[in-house]
Amino acid sequence: MDGLLQYWEQLIFFLGALVVAVRLQTEVTALRKDVDKLNNDCEAANKKIQDNFVSSVRTESSVKEAEKKVESLFTLYNKLNDKTKWNFQRRLKCRKNKS
Repeated sequence: MDGLLQYWEQLIFFLGALVVAVRLQTEVTALRKDVDKLNNDCEAANKKIQDNFVSSVRTESSVKEAEKKVESLFTLYNKLNDKTKWNFQRRLKCRKNKS
């Protein structure tokens, strides 16, 4: 008993240090779980971003292809329109010459 009374300050210090160490270990474990969850969330978000990027690139190429097709349709339409006007004007001249 005298030994306990003689070293009571050191015992309290070691018990307090033990309590602090256990609390710190608990906090570190909880923080580690939070960091792991954040890493997983970031990886999932990065995957979605990559998927969206790939999808947007595919969409962009499809839009460019569609624009080229529309442009060629307008070009063909204009050529056809010019030919019909030319043919129409030619027929008018032929009719005038016959009259």
